[in-house]
Amino acid sequence: MREMERQRVTSLIVGGGAGYLLPDFYEAGDWRVATVMSVASWNWDINYPGVLKVAEEYKEKYGRFIFEHAGEAYAIQWVIKEALEQAASRDPRKVRDAIASLRLEPPHPAAIMPGGVVEFDEKGWNSHVYPVLIQWQGDGAMMPRTVYPLKEARRKPIYPVPSWSERKPK
Repeated sequence: MREMERQRVTSLIVGGGAGYLLPDFYEAGDWRVATVMSVASWNWDINYPGVLKVAEEYKEKYGRFIFEHAGEAYAIQWVIKEALEQAASRDPRKVRDAIASLRLEPPHPAAIMPGGVVEFDEKGWNSHVYPVLIQWQGDGAMMPRTVYPLKEARRKPIYPVPSWSERKPK
Protein backbone atom coordinates (compact mmCIF):
# COMPACT_ATOMS: atom_id res chain seq x y z
CA MET A 1 0.00 0.00 0.00
CA ARG A 2 2.90 2.33 0.72
CA GLU A 3 4.24 1.75 -2.78
CA MET A 4 0.82 2.43 -4.29
CA GLU A 5 0.68 5.69 -2.36
CA ARG A 6 4.20 6.59 -3.51
CA GLN A 7 3.17 6.02 -7.14
CA ARG A 8 -0.18 7.77 -6.58
CA VAL A 9 -2.22 4.81 -7.79
CA THR A 10 -5.86 5.62 -7.08
CA SER A 11 -7.69 2.78 -8.81
CA LEU A 12 -10.04 0.62 -6.81
CA ILE A 13 -8.25 -2.38 -5.30
CA VAL A 14 -10.23 -5.59 -4.88
CA GLY A 15 -8.42 -8.38 -3.05
CA GLY A 16 -9.24 -12.05 -3.01
CA GLY A 17 -9.89 -12.70 0.67
CA ALA A 18 -7.34 -14.03 3.16
CA GLY A 19 -4.79 -11.36 4.10
CA TYR A 20 -6.98 -8.47 2.96
CA LEU A 21 -9.45 -9.36 5.73
CA LEU A 22 -7.11 -9.66 8.70
CA PRO A 23 -6.33 -7.03 11.34
CA ASP A 24 -2.67 -7.44 10.32
CA PHE A 25 -3.46 -5.94 6.90
CA TYR A 26 -4.44 -2.68 8.56
CA GLU A 27 -1.53 -2.86 11.00
CA ALA A 28 0.89 -3.19 8.07
CA GLY A 29 -0.73 -0.55 5.87
CA ASP A 30 -2.24 1.84 8.41
CA TRP A 31 -4.64 4.44 6.94
CA ARG A 32 -3.48 3.49 3.42
CA VAL A 33 -5.81 0.48 3.40
CA ALA A 34 -8.84 2.80 3.26
CA THR A 35 -11.15 1.90 0.34
CA VAL A 36 -9.48 -1.48 -0.37
CA MET A 37 -12.18 -4.07 -1.07
CA SER A 38 -12.14 -7.85 -0.79
CA VAL A 39 -14.46 -10.77 -1.13
CA ALA A 40 -15.20 -12.53 2.18
CA SER A 41 -17.23 -15.52 3.27
CA TRP A 42 -18.17 -13.71 6.50
CA ASN A 43 -17.64 -10.32 8.13
CA TRP A 44 -18.10 -8.93 11.63
CA ASP A 45 -20.84 -6.47 10.64
CA ILE A 46 -23.17 -8.42 8.35
CA ASN A 47 -26.76 -7.52 8.97
CA TYR A 48 -28.02 -10.54 10.98
CA PRO A 49 -29.34 -10.86 14.52
CA GLY A 50 -26.59 -11.61 17.01
CA VAL A 51 -23.62 -10.78 14.79
CA LEU A 52 -22.76 -7.46 16.45
CA LYS A 53 -23.05 -9.05 19.91
CA VAL A 54 -20.57 -11.77 18.90
CA ALA A 55 -18.29 -9.08 17.43
CA GLU A 56 -18.41 -7.00 20.62
CA GLU A 57 -17.66 -10.00 22.85
CA TYR A 58 -14.71 -11.00 20.66
CA LYS A 59 -13.27 -7.47 20.63
CA GLU A 60 -13.65 -7.21 24.39
CA LYS A 61 -11.76 -10.47 24.89
CA TYR A 62 -9.07 -10.16 22.19
CA GLY A 63 -8.74 -6.41 21.66
CA ARG A 64 -9.41 -6.45 17.91
CA PHE A 65 -12.32 -7.04 15.58
CA ILE A 66 -13.45 -10.60 14.88
CA PHE A 67 -12.16 -11.51 11.44
CA GLU A 68 -13.57 -13.84 8.79
CA HIS A 69 -12.06 -17.14 9.94
CA ALA A 70 -12.93 -16.59 13.59
CA GLY A 71 -16.54 -15.76 12.68
CA GLU A 72 -16.85 -18.91 10.59
CA ALA A 73 -15.27 -20.95 13.39
CA TYR A 74 -17.80 -19.51 15.84
CA ALA A 75 -20.67 -20.63 13.61
CA ILE A 76 -19.28 -24.12 12.99
CA GLN A 77 -18.77 -24.75 16.70
CA TRP A 78 -22.53 -24.33 17.15
CA VAL A 79 -23.15 -26.71 14.23
CA ILE A 80 -20.90 -29.32 15.86
CA LYS A 81 -22.61 -28.85 19.23
CA GLU A 82 -26.06 -29.34 17.69
CA ALA A 83 -24.93 -32.38 15.71
CA LEU A 84 -23.32 -34.07 18.72
CA GLU A 85 -26.42 -33.50 20.81
CA GLN A 86 -28.73 -34.74 18.06
CA ALA A 87 -26.57 -37.80 17.30
CA ALA A 88 -26.23 -38.59 21.01
CA SER A 89 -23.06 -40.36 19.94
CA ARG A 90 -19.52 -39.70 18.77
CA ASP A 91 -19.85 -42.26 16.02
CA PRO A 92 -18.67 -40.43 12.88
CA ARG A 93 -21.54 -41.67 10.70
CA LYS A 94 -24.18 -40.65 13.23
CA VAL A 95 -22.59 -37.22 13.66
CA ARG A 96 -22.33 -36.81 9.87
CA ASP A 97 -25.99 -37.76 9.46
CA ALA A 98 -26.96 -35.34 12.21
CA ILE A 99 -25.06 -32.53 10.50
CA ALA A 100 -26.72 -33.40 7.19
CA SER A 101 -30.16 -33.14 8.76
CA LEU A 102 -29.63 -29.77 10.48
CA ARG A 103 -31.43 -26.59 9.54
CA LEU A 104 -30.39 -23.72 11.81
CA GLU A 105 -32.14 -20.36 11.41
CA PRO A 106 -32.10 -17.11 13.38
CA PRO A 107 -32.03 -16.66 16.28
CA HIS A 108 -29.77 -19.76 16.49
CA PRO A 109 -26.17 -18.61 17.13
CA ALA A 110 -24.87 -20.56 14.10
CA ALA A 111 -27.14 -18.58 11.76
CA ILE A 112 -24.70 -15.67 11.47
CA MET A 113 -23.37 -16.61 8.05
CA PRO A 114 -24.44 -14.69 4.94
CA GLY A 115 -27.74 -16.21 3.89
CA GLY A 116 -28.86 -16.52 7.50
CA VAL A 117 -29.49 -20.27 7.45
CA VAL A 118 -27.17 -23.22 8.01
CA GLU A 119 -28.38 -26.24 6.03
CA PHE A 120 -26.26 -28.65 4.05
CA ASP A 121 -27.04 -30.07 0.61
CA GLU A 122 -26.28 -33.59 -0.61
CA LYS A 123 -22.66 -32.61 -1.34
CA GLY A 124 -22.12 -31.20 2.14
CA TRP A 125 -22.22 -27.50 1.22
CA ASN A 126 -24.24 -24.96 3.13
CA SER A 127 -26.81 -24.30 0.42
CA HIS A 128 -27.76 -20.84 1.73
CA VAL A 129 -24.38 -19.18 2.20
CA TYR A 130 -22.79 -16.76 -0.28
CA PRO A 131 -19.84 -14.35 -0.25
CA VAL A 132 -19.95 -10.70 0.75
CA LEU A 133 -17.87 -7.75 -0.37
CA ILE A 134 -16.07 -5.71 2.26
CA GLN A 135 -14.33 -2.36 2.06
CA TRP A 136 -11.86 -0.97 4.57
CA GLN A 137 -13.45 2.20 5.93
CA GLY A 138 -12.73 4.49 8.86
CA ASP A 139 -15.23 6.72 10.63
CA GLY A 140 -13.72 5.85 13.97
CA ALA A 141 -11.67 2.69 13.73
CA MET A 142 -10.46 1.53 10.32
CA MET A 143 -12.16 -1.83 9.81
CA PRO A 144 -13.47 -4.02 6.98
CA ARG A 145 -17.11 -2.99 6.51
CA THR A 146 -19.64 -5.05 4.57
CA VAL A 147 -20.80 -3.08 1.52
CA TYR A 148 -22.46 -5.77 -0.64
CA PRO A 149 -24.91 -7.42 -1.06
CA LEU A 150 -27.06 -4.53 0.08
CA LYS A 151 -29.17 -6.65 2.43
CA GLU A 152 -26.00 -7.65 4.31
CA ALA A 153 -24.42 -4.19 4.26
CA ARG A 154 -24.43 -1.61 7.00
CA ARG A 155 -22.32 0.80 4.91
CA LYS A 156 -22.22 2.07 1.34
CA PRO A 157 -19.06 1.58 -0.71
CA ILE A 158 -16.74 4.54 -1.14
CA TYR A 159 -16.34 5.08 -4.86
CA PRO A 160 -14.77 6.69 -6.75
CA VAL A 161 -11.61 6.20 -4.75
CA PRO A 162 -10.46 9.50 -3.18
CA SER A 163 -6.95 10.81 -3.76
CA TRP A 164 -4.26 9.82 -1.27
CA SER A 165 -4.29 13.28 0.29
CA GLU A 166 -8.06 13.02 0.84
CA ARG A 167 -7.66 9.62 2.53
CA LYS A 168 -4.79 10.61 4.80
CA PRO A 169 -5.91 11.48 8.35
CA LYS A 170 -5.45 15.12 9.28
